[in-house]
Amino acid sequence: MPQSRNFTISDRDDLPPFDPRWSEWPCPGDQAIREALLRAHEDGSWGRYHGPNVEQLEAELAAFHEVPAALSCASGTIAVQIALRSLNLPDGSEVILAAYDFPGNFRAIQDSGLFPVLVDINPRTWCLDVETIEAAITEKTSAVIVSHLHGGIADMPAIREMADRRGIAIVEDACQAPGARLHGKRLGTFGDVGVLSFGGSKLLTAGRGGAILTERADVLQRAKIFCERGNHAFPLSELQAAVIRPQLKRLDQWNQRRWSSVQRLRELLASWEGYLSPIQLRADSEPAFYKHAWLAKSEQVATRLVGRSEKLGLPVGSGFRGFTKRPSSQARKVGTLNDAENAASRTVLLHHPILMHELAAMDWMARWFSWELAAMVGSRPDSESI
Repeated sequence: MPQSRNFTISDRDDLPPFDPRWSEWPCPGDQAIREALLRAHEDGSWGRYHGPNVEQLEAELAAFHEVPAALSCASGTIAVQIALRSLNLPDGSEVILAAYDFPGNFRAIQDSGLFPVLVDINPRTWCLDVETIEAAITEKTSAVIVSHLHGGIADMPAIREMADRRGIAIVEDACQAPGARLHGKRLGTFGDVGVLSFGGSKLLTAGRGGAILTERADVLQRAKIFCERGNHAFPLSELQAAVIRPQLKRLDQWNQRRWSSVQRLRELLASWEGYLSPIQLRADSEPAFYKHAWLAKSEQVATRLVGRSEKLGLPVGSGFRGFTKRPSSQARKVGTLNDAENAASRTVLLHHPILMHELAAMDWMARWFSWELAAMVGSRPDSESI
């Protein structure tokens, strides 16, 4: 029977209760965030339409990503729509996106008067590949949304070259990967527009919020015009901006800490890869882990792990439902979309808060995964049926 390097089924009796602190978020007890809240109260900026924090955060986001401009807004979802609107795409033209992606991206395309085109994902990275994008391009194609999901990173230099050659725009969704780098360049800066989210579960959090990043002055101008309705129609508040700023200063440090935790957990679970295949990580990257993904051997394995974790209150969940079942009236589908279907039914995700804790938390999770998998294998002499 397969087992992880250090843990066997017998260890289950010695496993202590899960520490609920490992799932706490956002940033419990963070002194820098508390001080930012107090400053916003003391200077009155918390209740202003316009104050110093939003302006300073936008400047800091632009400097952090080494782009000329960042524009904040109310959510990552509205940021995708602002990005699409700012590109001045022809009405009714097609936008390519992965058949496995965040549901708000599909809706943002529709709400922008554009038509979604669904393509398959790379089963090892949960991201789009340049070949599948290019195969879906027609004379109606105007743009592609490329999302970096679950620790995976799309090959943005190859996608950028192809998009320039084929004359389509890129919206780069880095909502799950703030601060991550590819070839030393921050994610969110390869596209014509990059998108960030500051939602309540995100690595940079203010409960709600988002931003776009761009090097194009025309895109920034159109984005501002779209948002202007006598005032910013989709604003980030001064109070939200105030609490994001200290988090941004420590994002690289926090991402490195999460990466160390992920490396340990992957090592401890390496011998279970026949049952849980981890997301493929690029050697030329510095990843960020809002979630870490495994592809379970079967839907049964994924359902068991997620179901057991929910009963115990563990930070383990399933992936997106995806768009493979959308009717042809809502989207054009290219190819079989088999890998997107597999991702929708077999993805197992570890949520990021536990990655910020002591390595004993990773040991605990490895023992739990190992015991659950061993119990499934041990209950079936024919392990191929799992």
